[in-house]
Amino acid sequence: MSATYQVPFLAGRTDLLGSIFGGWQINGIVTAQSGLPVGTTAGAVLVSDPSIDNPTMARWFNTCTQALSGARQNCASADEPVAWSIQAPFTLRTLPTRLDTVRTSRPTLIDFSLFKTFRLPANLQLQARFEAFNLFNTPWFGAPNTDVNSTAFGTVAPNQANDPRNIQLGVRLIF
Repeated sequence: MSATYQVPFLAGRTDLLGSIFGGWQINGIVTAQSGLPVGTTAGAVLVSDPSIDNPTMARWFNTCTQALSGARQNCASADEPVAWSIQAPFTLRTLPTRLDTVRTSRPTLIDFSLFKTFRLPANLQLQARFEAFNLFNTPWFGAPNTDVNSTAFGTVAPNQANDPRNIQLGVRLIF
């Protein structure tokens, strides 16, 4: 969603105060997305729905796994249901390539800009611009680790997957 607003404050004045502080334009872009489905790797069989309520970066989905020996591993509690099973050697893969109930997180991003156009002689215009992309420096993190044999299985690394805040100041001459 995007919006543009012409600030009416001092816009009609022709004196010095109006020419400096009047006629500003505010622009905003809000990006809201659902997360992407989490991809999977080979070596596991999906036993039940791995999604959990209130995922955290330390535990994005149910990692409770049953090893080939029958032992349970990576379980948050003794009564947590098993969601994964280690795939037996030389068997066909039955795990889908994406988990449809587990998605990455995509927080809302806001881009913002502030413009002021000054009229100059000979039909020239000078535009002062302030632009901020990812205004609040909201990080998007990548997908969780889905390697059932990894110690980081089910965790999200704290690496920012999107661009950090980017602020630009500029002057544009329109002729």
